[in-house]
Parts: sequence; structure tokens; C-alpha cells
Amino acid sequence: MNKLLIILALLLLPVLSFAQEWTIKDWNVQPFSGGRVLFYAHGTVVHGHQFGFLKNTKDCDTDILLISLGSFDKKVKDFDGEPVTFSIEVDGVEFQISVNVFSKNTGSITIMTFTNFVAKEDFTNFLIKGNELNLKIVEPKEFIKYFDMNNETFSLIGFTAARKKAKDYCEETKNRGAL
Repeated sequence: MNKLLIILALLLLPVLSFAQEWTIKDWNVQPFSGGRVLFYAHGTVVHGHQFGFLKNTKDCDTDILLISLGSFDKKVKDFDGEPVTFSIEVDGVEFQISVNVFSKNTGSITIMTFTNFVAKEDFTNFLIKGNELNLKIVEPKEFIKYFDMNNETFSLIGFTAARKKAKDYCEETKNRGAL
């Protein structure tokens, strides 16, 4: 039930956002109702792609990974709830993570949100030291064929400051009692 609420909230984030948003170099910080705050970078290949993290007032120290990609093929919905493995390369160092996918049709494009991955300190420290992140889907192979392009690049310039701004906003909201 808890996962379902998180998924629903993530799919509705664009609808629930406040007007206030901050841009810090190549990253954005966007508060949402209910004490949530998203900090993210746009893709350099497709501006609508996003790589970022979500914080909420229940635990402002936790960063929940949030990747948003689009596909023109509606068959990606067949993979809802399934794990997708990404290769992440930061300044020449590569590793893999698996994240569940959830999708929403929005006319001609299906927006996929990859989440439910809590970033550990070593992961965020890795990003803090980097300049650029390359993201590539590696599994499942059947999923990859539904993309015009299988990789995206995101700047990490501003990541540290955006993360701090998101945490500060989360703490301020928590202290005001907006749970």
C-alpha cells in the first residue's frame, strides 16, 4: 500500500507542484504539496528527460531516485512495476542499478518514472564528485527496443547546491508542520 501511494504521488507530481521553483546551475528544485521536494536535471539529449531525487518531510535526509524518460511506443506500459537495470557512468566510472518502472500515457508519448531506489551515501557522494552522468538502459532487452535512443546524459553541475536547497526546504516545511 505504501509503495502504491508513492507511485501515485510521483505520477501526479506535475499536477501538485507549487509555482515556486529554483534553478541552481544545471539543476532545478521544485517543491510539491504534502512537504515533498524534487531536485533534478534535464537531459542534454532530450530536455524532457529528468534525473533527480525526491525528498519528503518524513525523512529529509533520504534521497529517493527519480528518473523520468519518454517513449512513443505505448507497449512500455507492459513493463509497469518491473525492474529495469541502468548503467550509470559518472566521469568514466560505471556501475549498475535496478529500479522499478511505472508509466503514464500522455497522448502520443508514454512517460516512464523509475523510482523506489533509496540512494545510499556512497551513491550521492559519487554524484557530488562528478561533472556529468551518462545513463543507459541495459535490461530487460525486450524493454530497450521501445526507445528511439537508449541513453541520456545529465549534467551534475549544481547537484550539491540543489540537494542542499531541497534538504533545507524539506526541513523548513517539516518545522512548519506541513506534513
